[in-house]
This record gives sequence, C-alpha cells and structure tokens, in this order.
Amino acid sequence: MLSKARNFAFWKPIPPHAHQARRLSPRPLRRLSFAATEPDTDQDAAAAPPVLRDMRLSDVRGGRAGALTVFDGMRRRAVVSWNAMVAGHARHGCVHDVLETAARMHRSAAGLNEATFASVLGACARGRCLHMGWQVHCQVVKSGSEDFPIVGASLLDFYSSCLDLNAARTLFDSLHTRNDLLWSPMVVALVRFNLLSDALDLLQRMPAPRDVFAWTAVISGYARGVNEYCCKALELFVQLLAEDGVMPNEFTYDSVLRACVKMGALEFGRLVHGCLIRNGFESEQLITSALVDLYCRSGFISMGRIEDAKFVFSQMTEHDSGSYNLMIKAYANEGRLEDCQRMFEMMPRRNMCFYIPCSTARVRHYWYH
Repeated sequence: MLSKARNFAFWKPIPPHAHQARRLSPRPLRRLSFAATEPDTDQDAAAAPPVLRDMRLSDVRGGRAGALTVFDGMRRRAVVSWNAMVAGHARHGCVHDVLETAARMHRSAAGLNEATFASVLGACARGRCLHMGWQVHCQVVKSGSEDFPIVGASLLDFYSSCLDLNAARTLFDSLHTRNDLLWSPMVVALVRFNLLSDALDLLQRMPAPRDVFAWTAVISGYARGVNEYCCKALELFVQLLAEDGVMPNEFTYDSVLRACVKMGALEFGRLVHGCLIRNGFESEQLITSALVDLYCRSGFISMGRIEDAKFVFSQMTEHDSGSYNLMIKAYANEGRLEDCQRMFEMMPRRNMCFYIPCSTARVRHYWYH
C-alpha cells in the first residue's frame, strides 16, 4: 500500500541492516532524499485562525473530506495547518494519507516539528509499518527532535507496537533520565511481551506519581494469568488505591473484575463494585459487562446473587450478545424457564449459542416438575 503513495521520493522505505535495526539512531540518512524540494507556491505563511477553526469543524461534522476541502482551498498554509491535517488523518487510522501529507508538508518547506513526528510515528505504530518508522526515526534524529518528550514517547510506542523490544529498550535506556514520559510506555511494552516481572520491577522504580496506564497495564497482565497471577493482580489493585494522585480507570476495574471471576472471589468483586460506584464508573459498558459476568457465574448464582446480576444488567445502556448469554445461562442454571425465555425473546439476534441454555432450562423444568 505504502509503495503506491504519490510524491514520496523523500521517504522510501529502505530497511537498515540487521545490526543497524537495533541501534538507537539508525544511520542510513544519506540514502534518504529528505531534502526539501521547491515549495508549493500557495504554501508558506501563517494560516488565519478562522480558517483553522473551519478545518477542525469540517473534520468533526463532515469527515476528512470536508477538512481536506478547506485545506486545499487555503492560499497559504502554516505548520499548524499541516499538522491539523496530519493529525486528522491519524485519528481516522489512514496511515497512507498521514505519510503522504507529511511528505507534502516537508516539500512545502513548512518544516516538520514534534507534533508532526508524534502523529506520523503514531500512524506507523498502528499500521505496524516498521521500515517506514525507521525512516521517520532517522529524520527525528537529523532534526534534533529526539529529546522532545512526546517524540521520545511516540518512538518507544512505535517500536513496541512493531514488536521490536530491543529497540524499545535501547531507546528507554538512552532517554529515560531526561524524559519522564518514557516510563509508562516501557511498562506497557514489557507487559505486551509478557515480561510481567520486568514490568512490575520497572513500575516500582518509576518516579512518582506513577500514572494509571502503567498500573493498569501490569494489573491486566497478571489478571490474564492463572489463579496465582490473578491474586497478584488484586494485590496490585489494593496498592494502586493507596497511591496518592492516581485513580483507577474503567480498564483497571475491568481487569480486576475479570480476575475476581477467575478466582471466584465474589466478596472482593463486590468491594470493587462499591469502589467503582463511588467513582462514577457503574454505567460504563465495559464495567457493566464485567459485573454481569461476575454475578452470573454458576458458583455465585447458587449464593443467591442472580438479583444482583439482574440489577446490573438493567442498568446497562447497551446490551451485547455476551451479556444476554450470561443472563440466559444464569436463569437456566436456576431453572427459571420463564425468565430464560423472556430474555431469549428480548435478544435482537439469536443463534444456537443462546438456544442451548434455554433448552437446558426446559429439560430441567420438565424433569423436576
């Protein structure tokens, strides 16, 4: 896809040699035709603020096409206008358009800055464009932008997303003493590679205040494991609650509730439920799905918790197939045929996965009655 981009002479994806791929600052700068060409005649000076506002409104209301129409109609374009377009393409996940717009921006002599590099590296990370990201890293080093905190964090996230842990480690070791933004993405990178002990060690060495993203990454990593690891996830959650200036988010709560489900820790799960109500997360779709899962487990249903599950289900703003399935199974386990049938009929889409619990409830009903 990237090879078909027009006007891309400056950004040919030339992969460095194997030993260069692991270096912090890749060297093949001479092989990049990154020098600016003749600027476009209609691009140079500052964009008028009203025009930039029109671009942003067009991006929100009319999609990228509207913003592009406003942008193409501008007589003069400044760095802020170019960056708005690059960021807009990045928000929509259009990697090719991000790179092509950045290429046009460079040829216009507007000059790439830290905001441009952050957007382009983010697009390369989402598209797993490792070779292209190497070339962007070359230009970052050449321009002296590596010390900008947002650029360093974007580089680390890029290498982590492209599964190059060695490059991510090298970057972190080189820059973390002068860039506090690198700690959290490095923790996330280690969790991504399932290096949970290393991730926990780095989290504990992280300068205060440790942000919620690093905490959540480690907690979710342990919550995906077996019971022993799930227990560690709950222990870390308690430590997080004691941390000054850090509050759990919906992803933290979801991970902890999933760990409770695996361990059968209903009482701890109910305490977590109380915490998230107190912090205003009870209506989050992700949270309510996890709560329904918690209360609908057969072991908990036998403890008379189906009404809790029913209440949480009724509070959900949207009901997905998974939540319907859990409620049907819960009613089926209790032999409540009418409730099972009612829930089944409420479902917008039905298939065999949901028919089986209803059939099971019918068999139990007729067997015992």
